[in-house]
Amino acid sequence: MRELELTLNRHFDEYRVTIGYSPFFCSPSLLKPSLFSGKVSVVTGGGTGIGRAIATELARLDSKVVIASRKWEVLEKAVDTINTDLGKDSVFPQQCNIRKEDEVKALMQTTVQNHGRLDYVVNNGGGQFVSHTEGIQTLAMQ
Repeated sequence: MRELELTLNRHFDEYRVTIGYSPFFCSPSLLKPSLFSGKVSVVTGGGTGIGRAIATELARLDSKVVIASRKWEVLEKAVDTINTDLGKDSVFPQQCNIRKEDEVKALMQTTVQNHGRLDYVVNNGGGQFVSHTEGIQTLAMQ
């Protein structure tokens, strides 16, 4: 939990308020807190942005979450922040470049080996590559 200090100026009288907050827990979830209890999820691109928010929500709902990214430093920071904010170890890093099929296979195999199962995959990683349909390859990114 982090602290945020707000200065409210109401008709030139200042009020200082310090509150605890987490940037990823601004509103309560509409879903049952234990909805994904006992489940294991993989989120590609889970170190930043939308992927990180998805990973945070899945972990908040009791899923174990493996986040994947090409950049190890990004993964470490995200895992540390999410687990600290949740107060539990629910998120785990796995370096993976989704453009490399062997790394994707290793991601899935390692997840099952380490957690005993794999229930959900959120394919959030990647980029936009302009291509005609006939030019799309197996991985759609070559």
